[in-house]
Amino acid sequence: MAESVITERQPFSEDVKFRRASIADLNALVYICRVCFPEYYRWQSLVPVGRKWWKVVLESEASQIWVVEDSKGIFAFNVLVLDLELWKAESKARNGSLMFRLLAPLCCPFPTVWRRLWKVALVRVTTRKTVIHNVKKRSSERIAWSEMIGVLPRLRRKGMSSWLLRATNQKLREAGANTIETHIDSDNVPSRRMHEKMGYVLISEDLRGCLYRKSLVDVVRQSRDDAKN
Repeated sequence: MAESVITERQPFSEDVKFRRASIADLNALVYICRVCFPEYYRWQSLVPVGRKWWKVVLESEASQIWVVEDSKGIFAFNVLVLDLELWKAESKARNGSLMFRLLAPLCCPFPTVWRRLWKVALVRVTTRKTVIHNVKKRSSERIAWSEMIGVLPRLRRKGMSSWLLRATNQKLREAGANTIETHIDSDNVPSRRMHEKMGYVLISEDLRGCLYRKSLVDVVRQSRDDAKN
């Protein structure tokens, strides 16, 4: 059964549903990844490579996957991690054997491989490590992680990504987390701007990209105030 959205008035048609994903959504989630992440080997390789990753995630107790769908099907998702230690322990199961890791780049179209390798090389040459020292972790922090968010092109530039972040941040707060972190590629300027606009603070920047953090303490209170206004 679809869960009602209680974060704020949704700016979309009434047939839009927000709910937890299930194993039945596996194919739809793989499809969204193949559309949204054209430079990543896992999604542009053989479909079983991507299916293996999603099957482990959907069955894991470490994560929650929230999806948004309409009459045409699922068009957006957000992968949230509540148990970071278990998530790390499941890394090998998600990524598969050495054979799976080799199949990913080998079975990709050559331009995909070339663009990804060029991007990685360019980042390594141009990026310097930067750390913001004024942000400190507290011992009482219960940190959750936003692993991946994807929105199909037909619903982009309509506020869906921001709305989905607010909705899932509230779910994390209700699950007991009081801080969320996420990692964004350095050159993904639109995503970085969106997160910064929503209160995420840049913690560090290195060869792997940018680490952002946000406090979730007031998320539920703010969402209820927004709903009243």
